[in-house]
Amino acid sequence: MFSEDREAIRFAILDLNEGRPNQGMKSINQVVKRWSVDKSVKIVYDVFDVRQKNELPDMSYDVYISSGGPGSPLNTRFEDWDIAWNRWFDEVIRYNENPSNSQKKFVFLICHSFQLACRFFNAGLICKRRSTSFGVFPVHIMPDGMYDPVFNNLRNPFLCSG
Repeated sequence: MFSEDREAIRFAILDLNEGRPNQGMKSINQVVKRWSVDKSVKIVYDVFDVRQKNELPDMSYDVYISSGGPGSPLNTRFEDWDIAWNRWFDEVIRYNENPSNSQKKFVFLICHSFQLACRFFNAGLICKRRSTSFGVFPVHIMPDGMYDPVFNNLRNPFLCSG
């Protein structure tokens, strides 16, 4: 997945929580640190305050985790941070589509970020939910996902918080 000659795997954590305290960022940090220990892999990670400071990472990272956040992606389309996030996401996609870049960038999108990506790709209808939800939900892996190196070691279904 990553070249053996790397000193450390670089993680960029994109915080979309608008400065509000939340369990999500704490959990992301714990998962990344635990993964590093479990896999005996040295990591470096930086957190970017996307919504308050309009901070976004460059392409020097190996893995990007873009968090959930408050509000609706229906209401932020023309806000500076949303426009910048979409430019960043487009840059990652173009990087990965370039055949000369053999080491691809991995992006994990959580809740609000996933909705932003759906809006970016015009995939489905993003609309207001009937009710808010929070908890742990089963996620079923699609047939193609069974052979994906990211998902192939997960239980099916695996549990995800939302």
